[in-house]
Amino acid sequence: FDAGPGYDAYAASDAQLEENSKTKPKEWLDFDKSDGKVYLKNEWEPRAVRSWSAISGGFQVIDPVTGKVTKTYAPLANGKYLVTGEEKPFGADFPGMEVVEDDEKISFKYRLEPTFGAPVKGLAMHPEGGPYGTKGCIGIQEDNRGFRGIMTDRLGKFSLGYKVDTDRDPTMEVNVRD
Repeated sequence: FDAGPGYDAYAASDAQLEENSKTKPKEWLDFDKSDGKVYLKNEWEPRAVRSWSAISGGFQVIDPVTGKVTKTYAPLANGKYLVTGEEKPFGADFPGMEVVEDDEKISFKYRLEPTFGAPVKGLAMHPEGGPYGTKGCIGIQEDNRGFRGIMTDRLGKFSLGYKVDTDRDPTMEVNVRD
């Protein structure tokens, strides 16, 4: 993604964010589990604007005594979800949700809320920092800094889970399919 020289989603002024929200088309994310990609799409473009490798499920619990797998987590169920603005990063408390890119630690969490009545809680989009797989969340496997920058630009600024710029819609749709 190249937004032009000098563009920095983290340093964008409130006026820039406000102007961007007025001139941009409706956007959403598609997560295709069959090809392991999250696609950023919008109503003006026939193809995806951007994509990232991602995974859902596959995390295994291994018995420390026997070394055998005792549980494997399933991927996120198909359907439509709302992704909300960034919550408090986990960092060292949850090392699988933190990655290092270009010598910088990156940790984020965007909560996923099903819109189809699924009785699940605690799902999120976050970096896939290993061990391999997630517990049903969507783990972004590449360019986490770019993903976070785009999500911050689209959803607004948050600080420790509280919305800072209250004039922007803090949600985006995510469609999950096989």
